[in-house]
Amino acid sequence: MRNHYLSKIAPLQKESAPPLYSLTGHSWYAPYGAQWGADMIGLEADENIIAMQAQIAFLRGAARPNDLPFYI
Repeated sequence: MRNHYLSKIAPLQKESAPPLYSLTGHSWYAPYGAQWGADMIGLEADENIIAMQAQIAFLRGAARPNDLPFYI
């Protein structure tokens, strides 16, 4: 999964590129985006998603140690 993610963001990581916002949908993958080079991590919350509070906690928990902002 790491290789796939990095291959997708490689063209976006140029010196003059805008910040990379990683949106992992409504899944538990936010920590990976934080560790693998995203500038901001996010979570989709447009529908009834199981365990949404836990997913937000994972998102916040991934953002803090990596010193990244997050969005929902």
